[in-house]
Amino acid sequence: MRSRYLFLMLFVSASSFSAEQDLRKILDRSVFGQASPPRSLAEGKLTQYNPIVVSVVASLKSRLPKREDDGIEILLPPGKQSTICPHPITAHLTPSKSGSPYTFVILPGSYATWTRGSFSNQTAAVLREKFNDPNILSFAGYLGPEFLEGTCKEIPWDGISIAKDFYSRIGIYLQSAGADPARTGVVGFSGGGFLASAMLAHDANAVRSGAPRVFGLGGMSFSPILHGRTAFNNLDTRYRGSKIDRSLGLTTRDISNSWYMVKIWIKSRSFDPPTWSDIADFSQEDPETFVDRAFNEFTVSDLVDTLKAVKFDLSRILGELSYYNVYVRTGFAMSQKSLPENLDRAFDEATSVDSIYAAIDRPFLIYFSQDDPVLSSHDGSGQPQVITDILARASKNPNIVVFNPRYGAHTGALLDPIFSELFPAVFGARRIDSPQLLK
Repeated sequence: MRSRYLFLMLFVSASSFSAEQDLRKILDRSVFGQASPPRSLAEGKLTQYNPIVVSVVASLKSRLPKREDDGIEILLPPGKQSTICPHPITAHLTPSKSGSPYTFVILPGSYATWTRGSFSNQTAAVLREKFNDPNILSFAGYLGPEFLEGTCKEIPWDGISIAKDFYSRIGIYLQSAGADPARTGVVGFSGGGFLASAMLAHDANAVRSGAPRVFGLGGMSFSPILHGRTAFNNLDTRYRGSKIDRSLGLTTRDISNSWYMVKIWIKSRSFDPPTWSDIADFSQEDPETFVDRAFNEFTVSDLVDTLKAVKFDLSRILGELSYYNVYVRTGFAMSQKSLPENLDRAFDEATSVDSIYAAIDRPFLIYFSQDDPVLSSHDGSGQPQVITDILARASKNPNIVVFNPRYGAHTGALLDPIFSELFPAVFGARRIDSPQLLK
C-alpha cells in the first residue's frame, strides 16, 4: 500500500495554473494540512478532533452568510442529452448588481436544497466578495426531491449522463444570456463536485470537437464523489449499525437546515439549544450515539424521498433499503439490457472518474480530505487505496491540482481559513473595467 505523507498529499505535476505557486502557498497554510489535527474551529475549541463533529460544525457555521436576495427562478429546457430527466430543470439566477463580467455555477451536495444549502450559501458569499458581486447560477442537489420531482423519470444513478445533460442546458442558457466564457467558472461540493468535474470534461471534449467554450475559468471541487461504491458502503455501514428512531419526524428537507442537528441534540439529550462552542466540544460527549441517529435519518429519508420523487415503486428495490441496493442493484442493474456477470465491476467502469479527470483542460482544484466519513473512511481506518490511486492518476493531468489533507472530514473545507483565498487563486480574480450584465 502506498505510504501517505505525514500530514497531506498535494499532487501537483507541471500545472498549467498561471498562479500555481500562490495556490500552493495558500494550501500549505490549511489548518487541515498540518501534522496534527486542528484544536480550534469556528467559535469553539476541539479538545478531541472528530471528523463527524467537524462536518456538523461546518454545516451549521456555513449557513450564517445571509443571501442578498432569493434570485430569479428560471427553467432550463431539456435537450438531446435529457434521457433520465426529460423535463425542464429549475435553476436559480442571482444577477450581478454591479455589472461584474464574471459568472459562476454552484453545484451543491446531492441532497442539498437550494434555499438552505450550506455550501451554496458560503460559496456565494465568497464569490460576491472576491469577484465584485458576480452573476451566480445555483441549483438544488440532483438527488433530492426539490430537484427530481417533475424533472426526472428514473433513479439517477448515472452521474456522468446527468452531468452531460446539465452541461448542455447550462451551456445553451449562458451563451444565450451573453455570459463571457473566459470569465465563467463552476464550483461543486460532494455530488455536485463530481458534476463540476464531469461538466468540465464535457466542455473540453466539446471544444475539441469545434464547439464554443463554456467554462473558460475552470473549476473547483470540494469533497467530490470519487468512488461510488466506497461512499455507498460508508453510508450503508452507518445505516445498518443504527437503531431506527422515527419519533423525530424529520424529512430530507431538514437535512440542510442547521436546526436539524440542533433538534437531534435536544431530542437525544434534553439540553438547551447548543452554542457553536457546545457543538465544537461535542467530541467529548459520545458523538457516536448522536452521529448514528443522524446518519440513520439521512439514509432513510434521502433514499425514500428520492424514490418517491421519480415515482418509483419501493417494492421493486432489490434487497433491503440501502444506498447500494437502490443505486447499484436497482438503478444501475435495471438500466442494463442484461444483468452484468460482475455487477460491481460493471458499475465501477460505468461511473469511473478517470476519463473525466484525464479530459479536463482548464485549471481545476480538487480538495478531498482523507478522513471524509462519507466518501473515504467511515471508521477512521484511513483513506482507501482505491481513493489514493484515483487522486494520483488525476494529478497526472497538468491542469489539475489535488489537495488531499489528512484531516478536514466531509465539509471541513468550509471552516478552513484559506477557503475564501482559494477562489481568486484558482480563477484569477482581477479588476475588470468593462462591466457586463447577464441577460
